[in-house]
Amino acid sequence: MKKRDDLAEMLLLAEVATDTTLGHRIYAVVAETVQAPVGLDLEGGGERLFRPPESVTVRQPYGRVVAQVAHAVSLVRLAMAWRVLQAGGRISAKFNDEGMELWTELSKPITTVVLAARDSYELHHVHRLLEKVPWAHVQAFYDENTEAYGPGKVMTAIATEPVTPKAMAGIIDYLPLWTPREK
Repeated sequence: MKKRDDLAEMLLLAEVATDTTLGHRIYAVVAETVQAPVGLDLEGGGERLFRPPESVTVRQPYGRVVAQVAHAVSLVRLAMAWRVLQAGGRISAKFNDEGMELWTELSKPITTVVLAARDSYELHHVHRLLEKVPWAHVQAFYDENTEAYGPGKVMTAIATEPVTPKAMAGIIDYLPLWTPREK
């Protein structure tokens, strides 16, 4: 009976994580331009981003923007599933017929709002702010596209686990909705 109890606990956790009745939504923020590389100065106990001389600015094509958001939101959904499995003691859970109930709950649609950061610096700034908020579990997506950005990894999008708009007040509510810009 323990297996069924574990599954029931995980299902309850999944239902809480995907409950949209309170207006929870996933927030994704994507950089319209990406600077690569971005330097980070940790001197004096603080964090200061800077633009190294070799840095280039890349305007993100619309298709790539959509892909970056999809990557970040996918990471959020996987992190939610991981936390539920971890809490239920089933990190290596096998999704049999009973587990499909859990999977169905975790894969429910959740409203996703896509916001625009002007550039990598604003994206990093918002990421740092969200990391300091205990209820705003955030995931960052780092792209490795040498052709687009040069060598190395570049943060291109972030996404939160579902939170209420009120919980994001004063943090990301100033960012505009992402919209394609005229060429």
